[in-house]
Amino acid sequence: MNQFQIGFTNGKSDLSIGFDTNILLDAIYKSIQGSPLSSLEVNSLWQAKDFLESIVQFCNGTHKMSTAGISGGEAFSIYVNALEFEGTVEDIKKSVSEHIKVLNELEKGNTANEDDVGSIVDVFQSISKYLNNEVLSFTSSNIGGWRI
Repeated sequence: MNQFQIGFTNGKSDLSIGFDTNILLDAIYKSIQGSPLSSLEVNSLWQAKDFLESIVQFCNGTHKMSTAGISGGEAFSIYVNALEFEGTVEDIKKSVSEHIKVLNELEKGNTANEDDVGSIVDVFQSISKYLNNEVLSFTSSNIGGWRI
């Protein structure tokens, strides 16, 4: 499940960064095809951009919370760990800024380069996979109660 949502449903747990990656991916693919986006799809582009902007602000030394309540530091950590990113803060800032530019274009209804779009898709698929693995790792390694 790619939904970024805190909680447990049907035995599965999902961590939230504020939007559903399936809706985001649909919005990206529809944008490439020139199809009109629903308000939910436009909002998912905006939420993804807001998440990434909080990382840029963190890299600039400014505290910004995304609208989903994730701090820039948390977003930075998620991004770096999910992508196994190695490099300087400036490298990370440059990478994130490129994704923001593409999302801005898609949000305006413009088209984007297929490589750039593919890169954004890879980023959010990696984040989704990372978050789901983190939650599963956390819940399976923390056993509560007394042992006899």
